[in-house]
Amino acid sequence: MRARLLPAELGLRGSSPEVAVIAGSTAPAHSLLPGVWVENGLGPVFVARTSYALGHRQGIHALEEFLSVDSRSLAALCREPALEGLDLSSALFLDTETTGLDPRSGALAFLVGVGYFDGDRFQVSQFFLEDVDAERAMLCAVADLLREFQLLVTFNGKSFDAPLLATRLALHAQAHCLHEMPHADLLHPARRLWKERLQSCRLTNLERQILGVGRTGDVPGSVIPELYARYLVDGDARRLLPVFYHNAQDLLTLLALSARAASTYSRPFDGTVQHGLDFLSLGKAYEAAGEMEMALRAYDRALSMPLHPAARAEVCKRVTPLYKRTAQLAHAVALWEEMVSARSTRSTYPYEELAKHHEHVTRQYGRAEALVLEALRLLPGDTCTRTTRRDLEKRLRRIQTKQVAGSSEG
Repeated sequence: MRARLLPAELGLRGSSPEVAVIAGSTAPAHSLLPGVWVENGLGPVFVARTSYALGHRQGIHALEEFLSVDSRSLAALCREPALEGLDLSSALFLDTETTGLDPRSGALAFLVGVGYFDGDRFQVSQFFLEDVDAERAMLCAVADLLREFQLLVTFNGKSFDAPLLATRLALHAQAHCLHEMPHADLLHPARRLWKERLQSCRLTNLERQILGVGRTGDVPGSVIPELYARYLVDGDARRLLPVFYHNAQDLLTLLALSARAASTYSRPFDGTVQHGLDFLSLGKAYEAAGEMEMALRAYDRALSMPLHPAARAEVCKRVTPLYKRTAQLAHAVALWEEMVSARSTRSTYPYEELAKHHEHVTRQYGRAEALVLEALRLLPGDTCTRTTRRDLEKRLRRIQTKQVAGSSEG
């Protein structure tokens, strides 16, 4: 199929889509957007097309940077082992624009945007549903293209785009490979890497905050279904030009964000990561992947940077078990003491850990007793208690028994 889709310029790169509007009372999409017609025996499908040089920048990243991504990092971030070792030039980036959010209510994809590497260009092809009666032909064309690639990359595609397309394909009895393809859904890596700092991990927020992209001439996603509904009434595709622009920008951002996420995970200490909260997030991601040495380094780096007290307390709580595991007990003790002295957390965790240390290592039973008593005082307000009151009281009785025994021996 790809041989029939020859390169063509869309003419909307980096600029407001309004410039492409032509005069006339109504205008179909194929009269507004350069592209090609694809014929698969089920009917013609219009595909709007544009291509980008690999050096084209989406914010701070060039498109070609994805090709040098470490697939192991992408696999770890996405928690998809099947991604490791894949040829990333065989990735297909996918984003849909739909008539609604629930495929069970009959929502369909009226614009299926895909992006892929084709020689020395990055090709964006947007399969457009000019009439709902042509859905089967359009979906068949998309399914044919999917088979040419080894890897699917989306943003929230596991929960939305892929199930929606699979549902519509099943309704039309069309075979597809959506369930078999390794799938990198960037929503989850984005949350793992940046949610601590950004809170919102919407794609448009990520592109502003992480990639430095500022869109012009875009359209809010919430109004896109209504724009298509109006198009179906009067056949005028001019109002959909911002939707094509929006979809193409999402694909470019998805590509750049994939490169950024993988490089952040694989090379965090080369200056790529600048925020303490991002190092906290990385530490958690490394822990989840079983990379404890990298987790320890990330937490150490986080502690060397400005953090608000609650975040610093969380880093301390996460890094001290790693210190204990790697025979760096003095570092753990210093952080427990810091947390207790600064009263930076209402968690009983540092009090309990210090009490254990003084009970079993230093045998300072008086200090251990005081720490457990303070933990018991904090317990009612502790929303993430590691032990029950009964456990702390049991520890207190044991420490007091040892203290009495030590006094008797003296």
